[in-house]
Amino acid sequence: SQLLCCVLCMAGQQFSGINAIFFYSTSIYEKAGIPPEYSPYATIATGAINVITTSISVLVIDTTGRKVLMTWPLVLMTSAFAILTVTQGLSEYLYCVCGCAEGVISNGTL
Repeated sequence: SQLLCCVLCMAGQQFSGINAIFFYSTSIYEKAGIPPEYSPYATIATGAINVITTSISVLVIDTTGRKVLMTWPLVLMTSAFAILTVTQGLSEYLYCVCGCAEGVISNGTL
């Protein structure tokens, strides 16, 4: 049971993409318009916020219970990403290459 919980937590972390965000955070901030000399500070702030949030989460998990707080957010996150995937896939049919609303089908319906 504990091994399954650990494996699911690690899988959820990998599928959420948080490791990629931390790895590429400096370049993400630069592309978002933060000057290159300030983007390392934004990366440090992101890490600090992660530490603070983790500290608060430990207290909340201990008082509320691990099973509830691990299961339902994972279900909601998976559902949200499934909806996002479907809508991104359907958006190809709603808009043509030039960006107008004509879509692949001329009247814009699926």
